[in-house]
Amino acid sequence: MGLNFINKKLNFSDGFSLLEALMAMIFISVAMLATGALLASITGFNRHARQRTAATTLAQDKIEELKNQDYNNITAGSTTETGMDEDGNTGGNAIYDRVTVVDDASYPGMKTIVVTVSWNHMGNNRSVALRTAVAK
Repeated sequence: MGLNFINKKLNFSDGFSLLEALMAMIFISVAMLATGALLASITGFNRHARQRTAATTLAQDKIEELKNQDYNNITAGSTTETGMDEDGNTGGNAIYDRVTVVDDASYPGMKTIVVTVSWNHMGNNRSVALRTAVAK
């Protein structure tokens, strides 16, 4: 007796109205659309971070290659490498260009090296530049 009285008084047996169900569906749809937009944005940020890391690695690899050479074998000037992938190879997913500039005139007994790696991310030009100096 007590349970039936509570159900009738609090209207637990009536269920949901069509309006309540429709509002719940709208709320869930908006939440799913927002989640989808967030996931798309996160994917773009991850791709950009991966590309920036690859570009930094390409620049660092070139600097290490030059620093491991004898000082006299590092020639002044500019070198451009185009169409590189994340591993420094040409072809495949080749989106990176690397420009290496060696200056031996600014500081006596030193050579400055600037390596710039550039690429295009979603229609925007991006670049990473690393600088170092090598002494005699």
